[in-house]
Amino acid sequence: MMNNFQTIEFEQKGDIGIIWLNRPKIHNAFNEVMIAELIECFEAINEMEEVRVVILRGRGKSFCAGADLNWMRNVANYSYEQNFKESLNLSKCFYTIYTCKKPTIAIVHGAAIGGANGLLASCDFAYADDNTTFSLSEVKIGIIPACISPYVMKRVGEYGSKELMISGKRIKGPEAEYHRLVNKSLP
Repeated sequence: MMNNFQTIEFEQKGDIGIIWLNRPKIHNAFNEVMIAELIECFEAINEMEEVRVVILRGRGKSFCAGADLNWMRNVANYSYEQNFKESLNLSKCFYTIYTCKKPTIAIVHGAAIGGANGLLASCDFAYADDNTTFSLSEVKIGIIPACISPYVMKRVGEYGSKELMISGKRIKGPEAEYHRLVNKSLP
């Protein structure tokens, strides 16, 4: 049914739907295509009675490196209206995951940088490998974590979110668990 994607893969095992971020050569960095495909896939899953749980994962060495830098370079040349439209679509992506009718679980490994934290925070549950690196590092290049902030703040809380978002520091799985960015960090 859903196998016409360029940047993600959908796999069904029994009553479990698995969405794989599938741009491993660039650590599953997302662009406008992946955002649209995630929206389409999650909307389709909402209508699939045979799927009871959704798992979000990343192919290759990382869960997700955040926004694709080539896409970001292009976005820098967009008009206000084009930028606004891109931001609304990214917000719609996180909202579509957050409001999925099925329980959603992010399985995080390698790295979750920038907007990747919006993907995992939009899920009902998030589990990480202890060695996973997390960072809301966009602040270091002058970009605020705007579209992801509602989901990170719901998961982490106001003051923990401020610490992570303002500092842009890198943390590992156990500290992400401490901040409640993930439910559990495991070896």
